[in-house]
Amino acid sequence: MRELRQLIILVVAGSAGLLSCQKDDAGPVATGLTGTWKLVKRDCYCVRAPVPDETITFTAAQFSVYENGQLSKAGTYTNTTGAVECGSSNRVPVLQLTANQGSSHLAVVSITNKSLVLNYKADGAGCLSDYPVDTYERL
Repeated sequence: MRELRQLIILVVAGSAGLLSCQKDDAGPVATGLTGTWKLVKRDCYCVRAPVPDETITFTAAQFSVYENGQLSKAGTYTNTTGAVECGSSNRVPVLQLTANQGSSHLAVVSITNKSLVLNYKADGAGCLSDYPVDTYERL
């Protein structure tokens, strides 16, 4: 009987641990995005060119893009999920970037402590497109 009780306790504790590891779809990149990032790599189906001098700064709800030290675009963003990875039905973290001028773009986002990847192929272009995949490094 004692062994059965210990087994039940282990199963309940293990289940609680597994449940605590579930993904939170409400704000996949809410933490770690805030700050300034420098563009270090741009992948696209386009003419090969040097990486532009570009930085992007995120606050709690706004972004600002600087090209050659000059503000080129600013607006708001929201964290969500929903874009589909190419060839898969998986929902992935997405940023909805809405510029003050009214244009809006989706970007699949991947973030680590030192790098940020914004994959604009989420904008409905499919697997093969000339939408860029921008890699930034935290400043």
